[in-house]
Amino acid sequence: MAASYNTLAGLVQFNDQNLADLEVTDLLDDAPLMQVLHAQVASNGTEHKYLKQTTASSSSFRAALDGITKTASADTLVTDTLAILDGSFDTDVALADAYKVGRLG
Repeated sequence: MAASYNTLAGLVQFNDQNLADLEVTDLLDDAPLMQVLHAQVASNGTEHKYLKQTTASSSSFRAALDGITKTASADTLVTDTLAILDGSFDTDVALADAYKVGRLG
C-alpha cells in the first residue's frame, strides 16, 4: 500500500505566519456563489498571502485486502497586492430624483 505525504517544504509553507487561515481552492470555480461569498481583511497591510488548493488528493474504492495509491493535494502560495476600492460615482441629481424610488433607492 503506497502513501504520498506532504514534504518538509510543504509543512514550512503551511506554518508561514503571513498566511491567512482560509481555504481557497480552484476546484469550485464553476460555483458562482462560492466566487463571491468570502471577504477578509488583508493579512499584511497592502499585501495578502494565502494558500490555494490547486489539486485535490486522491480517493477511490478498493477491494478487501487490496491497497490503493494515495496522492497528496497540491497547494500554491498566492500573493495579492491590494489597492483601494472606490465605488463612488457622479450623476445628475435631477435624474436621480426622477428614479421611481428616489435618489436613495
